[in-house]
Amino acid sequence: MIREATHDDIPRMVKYHHDAMHEGVFGDQLTWDLESAVKHFVSFIDDEDKKCLVSDNGLLCVYLGSPHFTSDTLLMEQGFYVVPEKRGSMDAYRLFKKGVKWGKEMGAKGLWFMTSTGIDIQKSEKFFNGMGATTIGNVLFNNFKE
Repeated sequence: MIREATHDDIPRMVKYHHDAMHEGVFGDQLTWDLESAVKHFVSFIDDEDKKCLVSDNGLLCVYLGSPHFTSDTLLMEQGFYVVPEKRGSMDAYRLFKKGVKWGKEMGAKGLWFMTSTGIDIQKSEKFFNGMGATTIGNVLFNNFKE
């Protein structure tokens, strides 16, 4: 069952985020911070222009934003994670559809999702393309080393 997250879900949300960061490309390159994660998820529960959806197997956190100094409101993704053993099931589809429904109800003109953790990039792109999205760019990262 997919539902809106509450403060009681924060431990699960933090775990999913931690798992995503460490499964993805940033786990050994960036320092994960518990306090920042908790603050982040509290804001997604408390702010009217943000929404976090949870299921037993994943989460989707989205917000309304206007990228690149435009006046267009888009549904923007800040966290989308499904546990590895449930990838390929209906969980991601249901989270996505419920998030998009909320975005449309809030007046979003379109969506802006990313695969910035580097987890299953090709599968993620195929999933989003199947939902009608088009790939328009890449995320580039450089961990400055001395």
